[in-house]
Amino acid sequence: MAKSRGFPLDLINETLLRLPSSSLARFRCVSRRWSSLISNPLFLRKHHDRSRDKPLLLVAEIHGGNPYTLRLSTLSGEGDILKYFSMTVPEYVKMEHSSGDVICLTNNSSVFLCNPATGELVALPASRRNAYHRFGFGYVPSLGQFKVARFDYGLSCDVFTVGTDRSWRAAGHPPCRVDGGRGMPFLNGALHLLPARAGPADQPVSVEFLLDDNGTAQYVDELVRAVLFVGDGIAAFDLELEAWRTVPLPSFDCDEMIELGRGWEMFLRELKGLLCLGVSLPHKLDLRLLKDYESGRWVKEYSISFSLLPRACRWPQAAPVAIMDDGRILMDCSELGLLFYDRREERFTEIEGSRECSASLYVENILLSLRKPSTI
Repeated sequence: MAKSRGFPLDLINETLLRLPSSSLARFRCVSRRWSSLISNPLFLRKHHDRSRDKPLLLVAEIHGGNPYTLRLSTLSGEGDILKYFSMTVPEYVKMEHSSGDVICLTNNSSVFLCNPATGELVALPASRRNAYHRFGFGYVPSLGQFKVARFDYGLSCDVFTVGTDRSWRAAGHPPCRVDGGRGMPFLNGALHLLPARAGPADQPVSVEFLLDDNGTAQYVDELVRAVLFVGDGIAAFDLELEAWRTVPLPSFDCDEMIELGRGWEMFLRELKGLLCLGVSLPHKLDLRLLKDYESGRWVKEYSISFSLLPRACRWPQAAPVAIMDDGRILMDCSELGLLFYDRREERFTEIEGSRECSASLYVENILLSLRKPSTI
């Protein structure tokens, strides 16, 4: 077995593979041998594979101003927030949900892609400040590059290929007006967006129901969808083909349709590698997973009562971030911050100091360069 000054090299290698990228950067200075080992592409590939098997929960918060400091931390299963990485950003931005190896930082007019493992930050061309923009992104394996999509008022779509394009390119109109503000998960090669609500978003929609002979409220599914939404289903934008397709919405029960008509919200997320549709009602949160993408088969997997929240909320909006190894769900609540939900014990646990934070799953990748084609 190879040795390095009394320590088996295999043991050193296995120990270093378990360290975060920030620690590896420091250990490069220990010796030339360690620097050579850590810089070896085979070592970096193994480090990425290990990170993919056990992704980090990344927590972001921003401080100061002109310039701002973005502080990224990791969240342990015990709810401890541990410092991970800090960097300077020129504007106030928020972290959108990551695409595995990369995080997206946006405001209404600016978008940045960042690889926290290397500290690389790429600024995309700015957008008009007097318009309403939403951004989504994903990795295109055939190109070895990331693409970012920009939606202007949910009516038009532009695309930017990182490392290739110098300006935004028009990519055609969505099949209907879309609402990127309710989540834009990237999976199966496409960004997924909900259709916009019919009518002003801040006004309730009138939903009329039919009564059967027993006086029970019934509804005609197609009629209700036409009242509530401007489109026929979830709009999916394929980043490689730069083309649109439609994913069917699930059926809703009568109570859900009534509450949605009153203005309660739906959102999209990725959960367990599947498309997740959340319906946030006054008293509970229902989560449906698209179990079969091709056939459009949805299954209601979770129904979480808001009465279990540790403190009362005026507007209890919560969305899932990730499912832990022990089955708990990390939730992001608009009024309480980050919480763990334990389905078996039916209780929430608040995460101290997370009120102004956003969270996302993240996979460390020291090999990745945003400006050059790469194989993730």
